[in-house]
Amino acid sequence: MSQELGDYIRRLREESGVSRKDLAETTRIRLRYIEALEEGHIDDLPGVAFVRGFIRTIFSELGENPDRALYLVEDYYHEEEPDELETVPVSRRIFLPLAVATAVLVILLAGSLFLRKCGTRKGEEPSPDEIAGKAASNTFSNEAGIQTIGELEGLEDLNLIIQAIDKTWLRIKTDSSDSWETTMRPGDEVRLRASDRINLLIGNAGGILFDLNGKQFGPPGSKGQVLSNYVITRDNL
Repeated sequence: MSQELGDYIRRLREESGVSRKDLAETTRIRLRYIEALEEGHIDDLPGVAFVRGFIRTIFSELGENPDRALYLVEDYYHEEEPDELETVPVSRRIFLPLAVATAVLVILLAGSLFLRKCGTRKGEEPSPDEIAGKAASNTFSNEAGIQTIGELEGLEDLNLIIQAIDKTWLRIKTDSSDSWETTMRPGDEVRLRASDRINLLIGNAGGILFDLNGKQFGPPGSKGQVLSNYVITRDNL
């Protein structure tokens, strides 16, 4: 795997007509590190965080997309040091997006009540009958376009199950949460929940299947294909 990464980097560099020495000068990466990368000697490099940085800098200088190379890096370290790429605990996968969704709901509700209060002039308080009628429908004046309680309750969460049928690497981001990474093998399963959208960077698009709220589809691409921004929203339901 490390040799495959090295051959890939060397081929792109040579196609760009750049020597190792020139690349070292423009990127400010030590020449011996570039040589180690291209010769497949990843163990001679400082560590996975530095290797990721080297890859992004080199590919930016060459004007190339780094996704495939980053996938090869993660795959190598997963095989050599499995503890370093331990998958995110289920509690973080599921409960963090739920916490974000709950916070958004509270903010929207507070904003709606604030606008209602500001919009009601002194001496023009709604009658008890008006309040009762509006409470029954879970909706108040919404001139600012903010979703009301009833509208928010009608929205269905995105419940996604990712099933691996081949080895693949994923970077996952749900709603506004931080992204996290994992390497899946045949038979592995990841369960996600989001209120709005799920963004995926997929290292092997032919290696996974989806189950979205009971609707099954996939794989999203061919074997070995890298998808850098695969987005799932309610439009997929």
